[in-house]
Amino acid sequence: MAKIRFSGVSFHYTSPYRSVFNNLELELDCSWHTGAVGLNGRGKTTFLRLISGALDPVKGAIVSELPVAYFPFDTDDWNRSVRECALSMLYPYRRIWAKIEELLADGSEKALSEYTLLEDQFRNAGGYDIDVRLEREVTALGFSPDILTRSFATLSPGEKTRLMIAGLFLQKDVYPLIDEPTNHLDTAGREIVAAYLKSRQGFLCVSHDRRFLENCTDHTLAFEKTGVEIHLHGFAEWDSARMMKTASEEKRNEKIKRTIVKLESAERQRRGWSDKQEMNKYNGNNDVGNNKGAIGHKAAKMMKQALVIKRRKLEEIEEKKGLLLNIDKEYRIKIPVAEKIPEVLVRADSIFFSYDGFEILRDFRLEVRKGMRLALSGTNGSGKSTLIRILLGELKPATGDIYFPRHLSVSVCRQENSWRDGSFMEYLKTKKLDFDQFRLILGCLGIKGDLSAKVPGDFSEGEMRKIELAGSLVSPAHLFIWDEPLNYMDMPARERIEEAVIESSPTMIFVEHDAVFTQRIATDVLDLDELKNKQAIGKTRPLQINSPG
Repeated sequence: MAKIRFSGVSFHYTSPYRSVFNNLELELDCSWHTGAVGLNGRGKTTFLRLISGALDPVKGAIVSELPVAYFPFDTDDWNRSVRECALSMLYPYRRIWAKIEELLADGSEKALSEYTLLEDQFRNAGGYDIDVRLEREVTALGFSPDILTRSFATLSPGEKTRLMIAGLFLQKDVYPLIDEPTNHLDTAGREIVAAYLKSRQGFLCVSHDRRFLENCTDHTLAFEKTGVEIHLHGFAEWDSARMMKTASEEKRNEKIKRTIVKLESAERQRRGWSDKQEMNKYNGNNDVGNNKGAIGHKAAKMMKQALVIKRRKLEEIEEKKGLLLNIDKEYRIKIPVAEKIPEVLVRADSIFFSYDGFEILRDFRLEVRKGMRLALSGTNGSGKSTLIRILLGELKPATGDIYFPRHLSVSVCRQENSWRDGSFMEYLKTKKLDFDQFRLILGCLGIKGDLSAKVPGDFSEGEMRKIELAGSLVSPAHLFIWDEPLNYMDMPARERIEEAVIESSPTMIFVEHDAVFTQRIATDVLDLDELKNKQAIGKTRPLQINSPG
């Protein structure tokens, strides 16, 4: 099988300087269904861009035995039909066929010679059966072939994502590099894409969605603190092994800490005894008479013994610390829930809302009570974000009323990042956020160091989402409204947020397509697709999501 090899590869960014890889040696089998996992900023996207040739290594060599195709990608004209866009996304089928027809019409010896070469290229790329294969890939991703006639620009972000992934697999003998495909996909779309990828040839996919990776990978590329490691099994097995390893290392870490405490206590006791004996030789209170020399000798001997024992133990501890180098220190997040929460925080009554003639809500009723964590579910375009904007008063319904108790404090994390330009400190000043508290929360989410002069371009997409979410956790609130807060965010951060929500029990309304996250924290779910299908009144139902595994 074809391979991709990294031989002594080093890479760093220069402005600001940040080392990513140092003398990396790695070999990937292109037949594997590989999932790439790791903290935000560990170099997953950089790794893909090095393979694709978009970045050059500072040192070493990267050899790919197959050409690669990269998602996401752009095209020269999104206003064409889905068919035309799909056929030009990665390989210029239409343009080459037009050139072939032009050469045939010319008929000269030179044109026919060029035609022969171009026709071979077209045939080897699967050009003659491209339309059949395109319909097959589109159908496999849950679409009707009719979608091929629609304008690509009119599709939702989730629909565009699925069709671009179909484009990756149109070419023959190409290795797909897929970077964060789930961020614009609803829950159903993620399940469809995972099943599709599982049925295809090998790929390398970066994702933080645990259920998605579990459903489509058989190998795991882990970007750890100590380097990049290949694990010859899928995400579920890797994640289980990771948790067991982390628990074992943390247990060993605690044992080392207890040893240090005992050593320090023993050293203090010996030092205290030595100091006491040294004082006693001058005041006559000693157990060896008034022999000051004997007392001083005994005190020095005890001090020397204490130092030898301490040095020996500290050397032993330093050796053991080497076993803990791969542990990423975790900090607990606390969600600041305001006091005196009313029993009913939101009430919507008889809401009608339409957009461009398309009915979103009809006779909609909803009541959010204290302690409820309401998940809004539904396919892309079902109206989840629209409902949030209606509840926040940003969109006005045609009829109906929205009720919030007086003085209710609401904390919002939006789907789009609010920090787009300026420095970090300017952003905090504009948002009126407490610097110390904000930095503390970011540290809990894995963003550390001096951030004051940094700008949005210095952060990964996942880090930018952490900054956006942190802004909603600075001040106490009665109600938290989050719209897809976890996009691009790494797994450890997701897990800490889950733990914080369960521990703090805030009242929430949220949209999130990470099925594991929703399953763990939601107390209720409102399915907007089901609501429309049944023409029902907006009434929440118990959470009904299949348990993992």
